[in-house]
Amino acid sequence: MIGRLFSFLSNKRLPDKSNIVSVYSIVAFMIYSWTFITFFFKLSSWVYYLTIGEIADIFTYAMVTDLFESMLLLLGLLLLCLLLPATFLKDDFRVRGTWLIISFLGILMVYLVPAFGIRDRGINPGLWLAVVIVLTVALTVIFSRLSFTRRFAHFITDRMTVFLVIFIPLSVISLLALVIRVLF
Repeated sequence: MIGRLFSFLSNKRLPDKSNIVSVYSIVAFMIYSWTFITFFFKLSSWVYYLTIGEIADIFTYAMVTDLFESMLLLLGLLLLCLLLPATFLKDDFRVRGTWLIISFLGILMVYLVPAFGIRDRGINPGLWLAVVIVLTVALTVIFSRLSFTRRFAHFITDRMTVFLVIFIPLSVISLLALVIRVLF
């Protein structure tokens, strides 16, 4: 029974593995890049009051968190594939998934950048989430129909998969270091 369920999910409702890996590379690149930017921005001040071991601990926790965040976002996208009709997301997963992730994470990053001051203006977070969802869907629909943005999505996903060779081992090593630290 479970075997039939998995074969149903993998054959009919989920995109193929190469498209999933391509979209995951975009997810990982955006999340890890955001972490690296904030980590190196704060590193210059941490040097004055943290030891090297404490800075390494922060980096380890950040890498493990990024691994789980990126996997969670990918699982959310795959859940959307299961819930939505195949014509909306599954059939064109590489392009639409790419634009969904870029739009969603990009708009959330704009919210988090202090220079834009969106959080300081007293905007209700629930309202901002509604704006994020509406803008994400609108941008995804628009960008998945334009030929040059479709080509760009294919171009960028082809290039971003190489970063998985860096991000995944770095996160696994960080996870192992964290487990060893907690156990011993």
